[in-house]
Amino acid sequence: MDENVREEKDLLKFLKKVSIFRDLSRSDLKHLRQYLYTRNYAAGEQVFKKGYPNVIFYIVREGELKVYLKQKNEEIELNRIKPYGQFGSFGLFKDVKRTASVVALEDSVLLGISKKDLATFVHNFPQAGVNILYELGCVLSEHIISLNERLENE
Repeated sequence: MDENVREEKDLLKFLKKVSIFRDLSRSDLKHLRQYLYTRNYAAGEQVFKKGYPNVIFYIVREGELKVYLKQKNEEIELNRIKPYGQFGSFGLFKDVKRTASVVALEDSVLLGISKKDLATFVHNFPQAGVNILYELGCVLSEHIISLNERLENE
């Protein structure tokens, strides 16, 4: 099998397992692929810092990342993100700066899509777009519920 065909097949298999894309057809995933780009980060490399522009949504394909805040020279770990995990969804809906920093804990491969490219995809493929936006709404709701539970338990 040609290497490019194998890579494409592996990527489509991966995307199908990502929660926000699980209801998309193979055809929809192929179209979506055209809007995604790949970024590689070495262990210890900063993906972004709190306050940076928030215009890219990321999905972890390989590796592990740490989400954290720095307060008074102390680092507070908020989350760890592993393959199939996602981050940066707020920026798809609101013009806000990054609310935390992210660093690669190990060599990592991320898939990214910009706010503009997602909007174009939704416009060009409305049914698939509705499915993605619905799933993103569920993810954001889960974040809020989880945060509320953490605050109640502190």
